[in-house]
Amino acid sequence: MQELQANTEVKVRIGPFVDVGDGFTPETGITLGAADEAELLKHNGVATVDISSNTWAAISSCDGWYDLTLTSTDTNTEGLLTVVVQDDSVCLPVYAHFMVLAQAAWVSKYTAKDTGYMDVNVKAISEDTTAADNAELAFDGTGYGFTGCTMPTVTTLTGHTAQTGDNYTRLGAPVGASISADIATVDGVADGIQSDLNNATDGLGALKTLIDANKSELDGMQGTDGKALISTDAQDLSTTLDVNAKTITNGAITANTLGADCITEAKIADNAIAAEHLNATACTKIIDDFETQSQADPTGFHVNVKEVNGTAQTANDNGADINTILADLAKVPKSDGSVSWNATAIDSIIDEVIEGTTTLRQAIRLILSFLIGECSGGGKLQPSLLEIWRIVKIGLNLQWM
Repeated sequence: MQELQANTEVKVRIGPFVDVGDGFTPETGITLGAADEAELLKHNGVATVDISSNTWAAISSCDGWYDLTLTSTDTNTEGLLTVVVQDDSVCLPVYAHFMVLAQAAWVSKYTAKDTGYMDVNVKAISEDTTAADNAELAFDGTGYGFTGCTMPTVTTLTGHTAQTGDNYTRLGAPVGASISADIATVDGVADGIQSDLNNATDGLGALKTLIDANKSELDGMQGTDGKALISTDAQDLSTTLDVNAKTITNGAITANTLGADCITEAKIADNAIAAEHLNATACTKIIDDFETQSQADPTGFHVNVKEVNGTAQTANDNGADINTILADLAKVPKSDGSVSWNATAIDSIIDEVIEGTTTLRQAIRLILSFLIGECSGGGKLQPSLLEIWRIVKIGLNLQWM
């Protein structure tokens, strides 16, 4: 029996039509309009349907067989469908049975499949469409969930340790430890954290309050480039502030920026500024400024001398050393003669020994004696005028005069 798809137009083949007299000669001129009956008998006693005006055509090269076109209305009732064609004076009665299937069932059964499997669309399970919908949600490949389903208690799982009650085996935990006890512990910790957050006096809540109160200041510590920013306003940086400045823009530090005594001797290490970090221009500038300041205000320009002639100076040494130097310099006349000699300096010079044991003072007296005709004060020499003349005669070198 041929199966037909419900509500679908289809061609079916009806035959063989043979001569009513001999019962075997094919009848090739049968028409539905001329036949005594051309009817459809539908399932479950539905009224007979006249098909005398349906499309009807003899099949070429197959005498006595015809193609009948059944419309979608002809196939609108699932179940047994019988085609009856009778013409008593021409041919023997012909009928054909067909089974009309629901469209989904027919498509699942007859639509070509490469795998050969049939499609199954379950609309209900035990006549429960909701159960079918839940099964679809559970197995549609998006989560395998069983929302709305009551799962039976699993008492034995083959290949695994049976889990009963609250004593579930946990990885890394002692045998028999309770998951509910762990949950209770975690809940206690969470409650403690929540309580600390709510504590605005000395808990995390207080820290949050402090942060919220100073949020504007914290926001101000970050520049537009995302880097830390120190305000140009006066800030109390009395505690240690470590700054690793890789680059300081020209003009970033000015005389107005650094307050008086902001950098003291104790805060600058001996090697804080390496020699190679001061270029020639910087060194020249320092020397020029030193010279300018010392000349502009020699009384107010102070120099702390650490060492004199290789000797380290202690507190208050510098003044005595400088005074000694000044006293010694006062003894030496300048080239323009503007400085007078004192008696001590003159005595020191004329009492110097210039020849043998004879001092300059004694030599001057001898010469004076010769010039005035007297001879005294010459020490042990006490020469006569004749001896003095002899000395001059032999060409005494008096360059020491």
